[in-house]
Amino acid sequence: MSPDYFNVMGIPLRAGRLFDDRDTAATESVVIISEATARKYWPGENPIGQRTVHKTPMTVIGVVGGVRGGSLREEGGEQIYRALPQFLFALHDTALVVSTAGPQGRWPRRCGRCCASGSRIIRWPMYARCRQ
Repeated sequence: MSPDYFNVMGIPLRAGRLFDDRDTAATESVVIISEATARKYWPGENPIGQRTVHKTPMTVIGVVGGVRGGSLREEGGEQIYRALPQFLFALHDTALVVSTAGPQGRWPRRCGRCCASGSRIIRWPMYARCRQ
């Protein structure tokens, strides 16, 4: 995830911090987790600073609110977010999220061309959040 992802998606920070310029490929691997993940793996504890392993050791730096996926009736599930510079090999599993202040219009096509023109990646899934 990029530093602005949570703001664009409207996901609130509950504890710790969000990704920033400190989180690079040369620094310790860090993750941000959802509240559901925190409750499952560290019930009644503060997860900030805890270590988790998913292929490589990572330190929890933040907890964010849950995101409803399959149904609006169900609470958001377990989520683990990784800093994009520390996870570049997984671009095949990456989505582009764009936020705009106006109506959608033609910008999705333009944005898609922009991403494809400067990258080996030809197509990314794109999710839009328009604020009108």
